[in-house]
Amino acid sequence: MIRVDGSIPMACHSKCYQCMPCMPIQVLIEEDEQNNEQYYPQVWRCSCGDAVFSP
Repeated sequence: MIRVDGSIPMACHSKCYQCMPCMPIQVLIEEDEQNNEQYYPQVWRCSCGDAVFSP
């Protein structure tokens, strides 16, 4: 099995502090919101409600 870093979600256990449920999500890294035609890489983050946390 070939594993590519960032291609599978990480474990979000205790990454959202006391917020539950803490779930992995993919988000775009956007440096400049004015240029919508550019490619932006996706990264995994942990999400709970409206809050997003770095793993």
